[in-house]
Amino acid sequence: MRILVTGACGRLGSAVADVAGRQDIEVIGIDRADWSHESEMPAMARFERGDCTDVKLLDRLLPGCDAVIHTAGPHGADLRDLGLTEFLDGNVTANARLLEAATRADVGRVMFSSTIEVLVGRDWKPSGAAVLDESFPPVTDTQYALSRYLLEKLAEQYAHQHGICTASFRFMAFGYSTWQSIGAELLARSLSRRDAARAMLLGAQRDDLAGDVFHVGPETPLTNYDVIDALTDPHAVLERQFPGASEILAKHGSPLRSDHFWPVTSIRKARLILGYQPRDTFARWLREKGWPGRDG
Repeated sequence: MRILVTGACGRLGSAVADVAGRQDIEVIGIDRADWSHESEMPAMARFERGDCTDVKLLDRLLPGCDAVIHTAGPHGADLRDLGLTEFLDGNVTANARLLEAATRADVGRVMFSSTIEVLVGRDWKPSGAAVLDESFPPVTDTQYALSRYLLEKLAEQYAHQHGICTASFRFMAFGYSTWQSIGAELLARSLSRRDAARAMLLGAQRDDLAGDVFHVGPETPLTNYDVIDALTDPHAVLERQFPGASEILAKHGSPLRSDHFWPVTSIRKARLILGYQPRDTFARWLREKGWPGRDG
């Protein structure tokens, strides 16, 4: 299998290249930046310095590819510098060109990275302290989240019009903490870069997606009951689900906050349709720190 990965040197794109290489999937990567990660470039990957909005570059690289995993485009960090027009150009118009190029090259699968900010906003509060799924209505509060939501609709409608397999992945946070320090963020808010990459690769190997949206987050046992209780007593909820975990967090200097427990995103759809199952779980992190307890 051969996959074109845009933004291949970024947080998500580099993880996709790494995980794909371990699955013997060939990667052709595009990025405007150079590879700057501590690890070497994956053996199954080759990289082209360039812009994924360059149609001539796409027309040269896409033939022979089985799928595209698109991780490039303006992100939340660009909110200080870009207005709505620039976000729409980068996350909607440019992706329409990508879809057209994929169609010309007879590439039947295009996977897009989106963001949970479509529902939870920039400060993660608009949808409240709750367990969310794909049925919740969008609550965009920035030009970034709006552009990603419109990208999702573009992918859906293009799939219906042209028969191409597309999907959008709304990710919880990833790549902002090291595995050693991530701790309680794995309860709800964060997942590992590798798990995010695994989800997109699972989608890239399907032929039956037509603009589907998937929530991708960590494995968590938390319910709405837990989320509400954690607003006043987070340690009681933690001990209910992971007995002895408070001691492990304290020992490793990882404070526990009520907002570690929300928002929770259900990964049921991704699990049922894609077979997505996070590997880098909070229980795994605890066990590596000496926790003898059961999984939550």
